[in-house]
Amino acid sequence: MARITINENEFEIKESVINYKKTLKMQKVLLESEKEKDPVKYIDAQIKLTDEAEKYILDVINSKKITSKYLEENFSVEELGNLAGEITNKILHIETDTNDDEAKNVKADQEKGK
Repeated sequence: MARITINENEFEIKESVINYKKTLKMQKVLLESEKEKDPVKYIDAQIKLTDEAEKYILDVINSKKITSKYLEENFSVEELGNLAGEITNKILHIETDTNDDEAKNVKADQEKGK
């Protein structure tokens, strides 16, 4: 089982076939939303992506502590996407080095200030 922390609460994520399939479906929605060119269809795709990310998080975490209302009131769209991405990485066993990404961002910000 994988573990994820949300606002200082730790949750177990089952690495089951069901959650694996949910993860792949979430990735499919993400990829479909990124290729949309028409502005109105792009907005519709982004709404669908946000709704699917929320549903995905709730389904995979499967805890009464985390509700749809809680996610909508306490997370930005970016934070919701990051959480869905973190869960995806855990289920698919994708290693990420956030320290390297943060270092690159700091360096880029410093270079902008020169």
